[in-house]
Amino acid sequence: MPIELTPGAAGDGQGSVQGTFVDADGAPIAGARISLLAQRVRDRSELASAATDESGGFLLTYRRTKAVNLIVQALDADGKVIAQSEVLFAADAHVDIDLTTAGVGRVPAPSAHTLLSSTVASQLLKTPLVKLKQNKDHRELDFVAKAGGVPFADVARLYIARRLAVPGKLDERTLYGLFSRGIPAPLDTALGQLPDAGIDDAFVAQVLTGVLAHSDASLAQTLDAAVAANVLPATYAVKQKDELAQLRALRTQRVGATPYIRGKTPLNDVLSAAGVEAAVSAAFTQAYAASGKRLRTTWKLLRADPALTKEQLATLNTALNASELLGGNLVLVKDTLQRLARGELARVQNLALLDEADWVARIERLDPQASTIPQVLPDDTPAQRIARFAKALAERFQSRYLTTTFLGSLGKAAGSAFAAREELVSVLAANPRLNLRRTNIDRYVARNNLELSTEALGSLKTLQRLSFLSTRYATVEALAGAGYHSAQAVYFSGRAPFVAQMAPLLGSQPRAEAAWLRAQARYASALSAFGRYNLALNGTTVALMASPVPAADSLANLPDLQALFGSLDYCECSECRSVLSPAAYFVDLLQFLKQRGALDALLSRRPDLPFIALGCDNTDVTLPYIDLVNELLESAIAPPAAPLTLFATTGSSAERRALPQHVSQAAYDKTAVAVFPLTLPFDLSFARTSAFLQAMGTRLDQVMRLCGSGSAAARAAAQLGLNPALQALINGTDPHPPWERWGFEAQANPANVYDPKTRQPLSPAPADWVAALSRVPVLLGRAHLDFAQLCQLLEVAWVTGGNVTLKLGFTVQDTLNIASCDTALMTFEGLDAAVLDRANRFLRLWTATGLQMWELDWALESANGNLDDGFLVFIADALALRERLSLPLQELLSFWGPMPTHGVNSHLGEVDTLVASTYDRVFRSPTLLASWSGVFVDAGALPGGPIDSNALKAALGLSADDLAAIGAATGVTLELSLDGLNLLLRHARLAAALSLTVPDLLLWMTVCDALPAGSAAAFGGTPADTAEFLRRLAFLQGTGIKLADLDYLLRNGSATRSEMTFTTAEATAVLQVIAMRSPSWRRRTPLLCKPCLSAPWPRRLVSAQTSWRPRLPARASCHCLPPPSRNCSGKPMAWTRHPSSRWWTGSPAWRRPPRCSMH
Repeated sequence: MPIELTPGAAGDGQGSVQGTFVDADGAPIAGARISLLAQRVRDRSELASAATDESGGFLLTYRRTKAVNLIVQALDADGKVIAQSEVLFAADAHVDIDLTTAGVGRVPAPSAHTLLSSTVASQLLKTPLVKLKQNKDHRELDFVAKAGGVPFADVARLYIARRLAVPGKLDERTLYGLFSRGIPAPLDTALGQLPDAGIDDAFVAQVLTGVLAHSDASLAQTLDAAVAANVLPATYAVKQKDELAQLRALRTQRVGATPYIRGKTPLNDVLSAAGVEAAVSAAFTQAYAASGKRLRTTWKLLRADPALTKEQLATLNTALNASELLGGNLVLVKDTLQRLARGELARVQNLALLDEADWVARIERLDPQASTIPQVLPDDTPAQRIARFAKALAERFQSRYLTTTFLGSLGKAAGSAFAAREELVSVLAANPRLNLRRTNIDRYVARNNLELSTEALGSLKTLQRLSFLSTRYATVEALAGAGYHSAQAVYFSGRAPFVAQMAPLLGSQPRAEAAWLRAQARYASALSAFGRYNLALNGTTVALMASPVPAADSLANLPDLQALFGSLDYCECSECRSVLSPAAYFVDLLQFLKQRGALDALLSRRPDLPFIALGCDNTDVTLPYIDLVNELLESAIAPPAAPLTLFATTGSSAERRALPQHVSQAAYDKTAVAVFPLTLPFDLSFARTSAFLQAMGTRLDQVMRLCGSGSAAARAAAQLGLNPALQALINGTDPHPPWERWGFEAQANPANVYDPKTRQPLSPAPADWVAALSRVPVLLGRAHLDFAQLCQLLEVAWVTGGNVTLKLGFTVQDTLNIASCDTALMTFEGLDAAVLDRANRFLRLWTATGLQMWELDWALESANGNLDDGFLVFIADALALRERLSLPLQELLSFWGPMPTHGVNSHLGEVDTLVASTYDRVFRSPTLLASWSGVFVDAGALPGGPIDSNALKAALGLSADDLAAIGAATGVTLELSLDGLNLLLRHARLAAALSLTVPDLLLWMTVCDALPAGSAAAFGGTPADTAEFLRRLAFLQGTGIKLADLDYLLRNGSATRSEMTFTTAEATAVLQVIAMRSPSWRRRTPLLCKPCLSAPWPRRLVSAQTSWRPRLPARASCHCLPPPSRNCSGKPMAWTRHPSSRWWTGSPAWRRPPRCSMH
């Protein structure tokens, strides 16, 4: 039972030590005795002891009167210390000390294998893992994985590793580490797609085969990576070398137990039957296994082994060659090797002299019951097996030793079309190295000084040429008998005549066809080589040397170009009209397609191609791709009337980029009045005007507002990209009946209703248009929605009112109803004409706005749920404000309506997700609920009453002063309700969006005499109110006058906050300036003290409008300065010069100061 580690509180006279005890691999050690000791200089005493639990945890408590030096030891059953901690000096009352057998100071984390083994063991309850089953009927491994909370693939890898470890004498960690690091590569895929048999013996054996297919270096590197990634514990590295050696031995054993190249006889049995020495056999098997069964590498390793002689390698090669050619049949292999040893058979190659009849006779003599020949069909007789095996042997030897096979057939033939047959046979028999496929006859004859008659040499060359056309001697003999001595002769005869002539002689038409095709390829290859390497045709002439002069008689009858092609003089024409022009190439392509029957398919998609004028303009003028597409679509909508005119492009490429040349107005007349599909009607004039204005940097709705044209709804529709006809369809004023807006011609029994999935008429035919759209595939096709969008549409309250549901269909299998995801089987409940009409209008507006469906649904809820012209103005203004304020639409909607409190399920992702409402998103986020769940309860349970200012500070960033200011400005008692929170949210979000403080926002609202959400306290108004407030705000902010100054000027606000306050002293100074400009100035000199002149307004007047320099003392007696020692009654005073005076460079010492003119 695990120990509950609950140490006591500090200061209770008790001390405790807790920790875990693990081995060097990080695995917990259960049941070990842990001793806690108090360490002194020369001795120690035990304070407490306990045993570890199943997870290796321990808790030691002791009586603690003072801080002591602690040391923890782990003891085995004999009391021997197996792990010990370092001394913890003056230990605290409660400490954690972990122990490990790996040494002091390093407690390793358990490896992935250790953790997995522990988790699986806890679920098995002493049941061996290898006893479990995983197949179609028993999913025990899957149960263990789910119960333990680990991936199934990990449990399956551990299971396979344990099943292979015992018979293979391997450590299960070796195999688990390889499996976890992707060896063998297909294992993970196979575990994810297990067959019905599951993980059986065949599956496990196949996995081991995949492991052994990798080289030692690859396995070592993979195991190193597994240790480095802590998949295997670090202690495994000690065993890795031995494990690799055992894998190498298993690989060698597996190779020896499998057939060599072909057949079913194991390699070890073949080598043993062939009498190959044990050392040589072992060396070959090891090298063959180590090289991955690559013979070239294997023989390279064997030849480099000094312990093997050439004679031993020759014997081994003979045995392996015979085994491979004889299909591993031990009876034939032993007989062949015995005949070689007795000298009855010169070499294995001579077995190619035998034909099928010879092989049948030999097999019947050695194995009459065909016991060594595998059975293919259940009712195979020995004679059938022998005949089939004999044919396979004859074809195999014929493929390997073609020359020897032809020699045997020539020697047995009663007659032959080859001249000097006997001499030819003797030459082939005496020269076994002569190969018809590779040997150059002339060079071989010259090099070996062969004496051949002219007839024999010609027959030998003919035999070689014809051998490239067929490997069957009968075919070669028939070709020679028919007078064909080369591939050129066969090719020149023509395919049809040759096949007609040779099919009866060769036994079938396919053989004749194959011979002619090989002759064609052979002749083409020879001709290509001749043209490539013949110097006369492709040589390089050195200017220093004279060119070879052909003989005169060879030039006598050589025709020139004019004789071959006629006159070489042609009329001059431009390149775009020549036979090498793109137009000519285009015609060639059409002719090419016509000859092959593909032109009609092309013209069905591009009916304009035959009517393209083949002129220079169409060749040289670049046409925008979109113009070409539009021309095709226009022709499909409104086919041109007969007679058809050619499509000719004129003008320059720049002109065509600016404006299309061919526009079918008839097509756009149709699109302007069509109401289906949902993207129609399309008004070309409206689209062009909008596009041109956008290119000039403005919008149609802005121009309409500037010119004062159109209603507010028309301007809103233009802002949303809706032409007037589409606007009428959305606001419900269009006169078309609802079935026509869905593309049906009649209300009842609509015709030509097709299933978009099968492109076939619906069966049975729907009774009316509502029944037709009740078919899910039809509704998806006509609404141009995918299934996820349809599910989202059903969530829109304005469309369905929550009364429409979609139910899965069912299929019947073995009397069982099984749910099906086939949309054709799904059914609607609650779908009627009114819902479909609202869905049609909603989808058109949804496409135009680009909003999510739930956002548009929330907007309709905020605008009283009427999809009319008023809502178009509402949503257009709301989208403009969203762009201007950079606020989410769902938060903006709370400016003019109640705050959304219900979330929406989004079906648009891979998995369904919940889109939080504004209330949940702002006030019930996980971060807020961690601290304020008691304040921000469910929207329906808000209690009212006072609002916790700290909670609002966390949610909206509003201080207590902000709350008081909002309450005072709005006259609303703020309480914990939806209306109160909505009011605060609106002010907080608007202030943040405008980068204002809440008091400044409230003051701006007063100065602008406009409310962002109308006159209602909690909500109300329209987006137009918010836009008007922003317009006034931008205008006043554009003046550059500060907010406090505007408040002072426009509303006679607080003078203390404004820099424009006009005091009495400033007024007196202004009057003084006026007096100074009067004629009596020279008769009376007023005096102003320096501080009085320093005020901003009078000082500017004096400095800007006067050029006099008043006689000012450095310091004067004035009410704007601290009281002097004497008043300004004319009595003597002590004066000093003002250090920052801008009027005087110096000042006399006044004995009797004058009176200040401001007093």
